[in-house]
Amino acid sequence: MTSSRFSAAGMILLLAFGVAGCESQPQQAAETPAHETQSALPDVVEKAVTIAKEIEADPDAVEEILERHGLDAEQFENMIYEISSDPELSRAYNAAME
Repeated sequence: MTSSRFSAAGMILLLAFGVAGCESQPQQAAETPAHETQSALPDVVEKAVTIAKEIEADPDAVEEILERHGLDAEQFENMIYEISSDPELSRAYNAAME
């Protein structure tokens, strides 16, 4: 079980922090102000950013963090995929993660 837990945790971290590289359009800082708060973000981005920052702060607690947010690894992966597939959501996510 340890290897599957490690694989899931590693995959989640790569996905959570890899959205920055998935943006298909050039970054346009004017569209997403640096001072934008998370509350102004679309719900999916706000939730993903919250989770990603929690994982970044405590990478050993991935499963507990996801559970606390009502998600499993596959659901979080799908959330990150949804964000990375949409240039606008991806820009918002990247700006919020800075």
